[in-house]
Amino acid sequence: MIEEHWGLRHPPFSLNPDARFLFESAAHREGLARLLFAVRELRGGITLLTGDIGCGKTTLIRTFLRLLPRRRYRAAFLVHPTLPVGQLLASILREFGAKRVRGGKSEQVAALHALLFSLHDQALAPVLLVDEAQLLDRPRLEELRLLTNLETSQEKLLHLILIGQPELTQRVSRFPELAQRIVMRSHLRPLSLDETGRYLEHRLRVAGASQPIFTPAAVSAIYHHTRGVPRLINLVASHALFLAATASRTCVDVPAVAAASQELDLIQGPSSAPAALVPTVVTQS
Repeated sequence: MIEEHWGLRHPPFSLNPDARFLFESAAHREGLARLLFAVRELRGGITLLTGDIGCGKTTLIRTFLRLLPRRRYRAAFLVHPTLPVGQLLASILREFGAKRVRGGKSEQVAALHALLFSLHDQALAPVLLVDEAQLLDRPRLEELRLLTNLETSQEKLLHLILIGQPELTQRVSRFPELAQRIVMRSHLRPLSLDETGRYLEHRLRVAGASQPIFTPAAVSAIYHHTRGVPRLINLVASHALFLAATASRTCVDVPAVAAASQELDLIQGPSSAPAALVPTVVTQS
């Protein structure tokens, strides 16, 4: 219904990852550059990537993995970091493509050490990415830190990328042995007002739109209610498209955005309204 009413070929604001709709904000570009620099030039150690829920960490990591040359790097992506330590090590081995290792923790550690040295002998640099790393407790963080100890006479054998919500930074700061290993930090911030408008325009254009659908005031309203968080932008924009289509409107205006935001319980109070009208500069820490 939405696609037919607005003349679109695809749903423009699906929450499912789709490389066709990738929008590179200033924060996205800088975050990607930091990850690639850390892996290519710093050769080992630990990188932190933080950001609030819905700010695009997964999208950034997918782009990073796509750009990482397979002939030079072997990447493993761990999405369930709260497993018992033995299972955590087994999962890392599995993600690197190793066969199942029988035995307990000591056997898993030995197998992982052997795997890293084997990859080094093949001129492959291992990169381990750990998602939801803010959930890791000290014993699991310590196990990951110990993996970064492995080195040859010239370089470290493993680069570790910890990905998580902002509280990950505080968790790491309370663990000096780990904090001292961090070679790069990157924090993804929400989109600015200007970027929110370009984000909406980009996704609609990719979906097949031939002319603007959201009024300038509607774009400002979306930014106001979502604070520039891409996942929330997608939700509000999708609902607003639906509501405007069911009302047979020719554009998405402020009332449609307000109704969509109210349905999603995203209505912001009037005390914060002025800030929503001022574009913000997206910076990277």
